[in-house]
Amino acid sequence: DDFVYRQIQREKRKCNLVFYGPEKPDCMTSKKPSPPPSWRVKDKFKTVQLGLILCLNIGVDPPDIIKRKPCATLQCWIDPNEGVAFSPTKPIDKIVNQLKAQYDRWQPRARYKTCLDPTTDDVKRMAVNLRRTARDERILLHYNGHGCPRPTSNGEIWVFNKNFTQYIPLSLHEL
Repeated sequence: DDFVYRQIQREKRKCNLVFYGPEKPDCMTSKKPSPPPSWRVKDKFKTVQLGLILCLNIGVDPPDIIKRKPCATLQCWIDPNEGVAFSPTKPIDKIVNQLKAQYDRWQPRARYKTCLDPTTDDVKRMAVNLRRTARDERILLHYNGHGCPRPTSNGEIWVFNKNFTQYIPLSLHEL
């Protein structure tokens, strides 16, 4: 055991890497591993449903943010301004597909529901359907409100009205 420990120490010095944590791994000490923290969930849940809510409002900057040049413009590594002149819905479809592909790496068996530039009723309906089909399992709601104001301190996100002329606050407690 000491030989292995000395070998590890020599390798650390050779690489000039910084290692954080105990000097000796738990398997080399006589200490019992510490119990998991009390805040950790005891039972494991599966994330079976993902709701992707995208309020991008492509071509419109958020009203409460002063944009500096140069600034980041990519959404899921896709430039939303590319091809907007031909079809404003095409970039948002590419972004949704890219987002699904990214989540597929972590949750390959999860089912996806998307809401693109939704109204309050659309978001509520989707959340209720996700909760109903997931039963006792966990769901994940991904909200991207790039074209909307920032979330409020009261826990409200912003979505569009039916005519897409105003931003309407939606309380997360209602969901």
